Amino acid sequence: MTQHLEQPFYTKRTYVDSRPALTTGSLNWIIFNLRAELEKAGAIAYIGRKILITPKMDHFILAGGTKQIGGCKK
Repeated sequence: MTQHLEQPFYTKRTYVDSRPALTTGSLNWIIFNLRAELEKAGAIAYIGRKILITPKMDHFILAGGTKQIGGCKK
């Protein structure tokens, strides 16, 4: 399944499939540990219990939002 750039949401699977540097486990770890920050940044959204990833996740990661769990806490 290909993800179109115009689409505002990814499932966890399509997000990971389109970004080889991430694994499902690493994405789950990020979501588990930084859920409040991701919601505030608009990087994740919910439809019921389903978690959807927005393109803002890329900006969150690139801006250093995951440094806290990556071992570089400053």
